[in-house]
Amino acid sequence: MMNKKRFIQILPAAGVAACSFALWVGVGCAAWFERHVADAAVVQERIAGLDVPDDFHPAYGLDLGSSRIAGFDGADQRSHLVLAEAPLSIGATAPMPWVTRPNTDDLNVIALRSTVARGRPATIAIALGVSNDGLAYRVVSLAFEGRNGPALLVLNTPESEWDEAAVDALIGSLR
Repeated sequence: MMNKKRFIQILPAAGVAACSFALWVGVGCAAWFERHVADAAVVQERIAGLDVPDDFHPAYGLDLGSSRIAGFDGADQRSHLVLAEAPLSIGATAPMPWVTRPNTDDLNVIALRSTVARGRPATIAIALGVSNDGLAYRVVSLAFEGRNGPALLVLNTPESEWDEAAVDALIGSLR
């Protein structure tokens, strides 16, 4: 059994060791993120060419080699555009409006329509939901073939900002 005096002698050394370990892990994680975090516009171009609307700005990008994601925030501070690409595990054969949600409990698919994305048939899913703060949202999702495999475009926008022509132009700009 360790006595109190011995415990007090060991405690600083244990604290230094724990802090050193935490720092080592933190530096390692930071280095990992530094190697994989990228500019959203650069990552987006690796997934597919896309004319990002002028009122959206890059928010984040992550490139893990076979999986990539690029996010863009709207100037209205409520809209968000995501472009993701990953191996078949994301299931790019079916519309997935539930992939990103604007803090809603429920999304109801209100429309499914066929389109062409990057020269191939694709399906657009449009869902309607209400955010936790009571704001009605539309969520557009499009599963398509990216430059390196299955990809997904998701656009969250307040119902009051919904512009179907702009959405069609966005999807039409995929290349």
